[in-house]
Amino acid sequence: MIRPVALLSSATAIGAALVLAAGAQASPHPNPAAITINDCANPCTTPGTATPYPSPIPVAGETNLITKATVTLTGFTHTSPDEVDVLFASPTRTIILMSDAGGSNGATALNFTFDQTAANFLPDNTALSSGTFKPTNNPPSPLTVCAAVDPSETFPAPAPAPPYSGSNLNALVKEAPNGTYNLYVVDDCFGDTGSISGGWTVTLTTGNPPTAVALRSFVGYAHPHSVDLRWHTASEPGLLGFNVVRFAGNRTVQVNRALIRAKAAGSIADAAYRFVDRSVSPGNQYLYRLQAVRVDGSKSWLGTAGVRTAG
Repeated sequence: MIRPVALLSSATAIGAALVLAAGAQASPHPNPAAITINDCANPCTTPGTATPYPSPIPVAGETNLITKATVTLTGFTHTSPDEVDVLFASPTRTIILMSDAGGSNGATALNFTFDQTAANFLPDNTALSSGTFKPTNNPPSPLTVCAAVDPSETFPAPAPAPPYSGSNLNALVKEAPNGTYNLYVVDDCFGDTGSISGGWTVTLTTGNPPTAVALRSFVGYAHPHSVDLRWHTASEPGLLGFNVVRFAGNRTVQVNRALIRAKAAGSIADAAYRFVDRSVSPGNQYLYRLQAVRVDGSKSWLGTAGVRTAG
């Protein structure tokens, strides 16, 4: 039987939350003006551009760096959403928010929030619905008359030229927030039109990035001859990796032979880890402590997990 036992101490958990929350502030910056998604001309040799193109949002007065960015489109309507490509351009980055989604299933007055922490992408060929999604760049659909028009999702000038920064809003993390943000919308096949009737909003969370490693959880699962240790970080600035130290009776042993390397080193992104200690005996009590090793060589204890193996 697998038994999850003592977890991260409450003091450590509270400390992690405080490190993340300090100074963070989410500010929505809207442009409610409608965007008309104009049809591509027939023959469609280059994508049709929306009106306006681009739709701008100026941001000023922010004093800290970006720790998170989301973008919301309000009132999206189109008779064939698969034809619509949306490029979000910050002062420093270019992110494809939406491309080749929803197939030819008509969409009416939908609201999309693009958030890198969302669980799902926009669907490729099934009908769209309002909700929160990861930025989505689906493969181009094999439309019979427009398949070769825009296979790489390029956007006509004055949009920035490719290559773009991808489809990950985390690219804005640690960037300076002030400047003009632009939304470029195109239609890459003829015969359908639409709009974004309520415009769009960029929401920037800013604050001083955490300076300490923050731990969300540290859990031990006991088996007769092994202990499965799992932990999840909330941020890893300046982190090189981890050691796992086992205490049993009067013996103290570092159970990992090599440093467990940080996955999100130097960032505020989170990461999940797993380490299995196979040098245990049935029916014994063990205490594990997780040690953080920073790039400057300093070390600190993060969490504690106590287990008793079966048997």
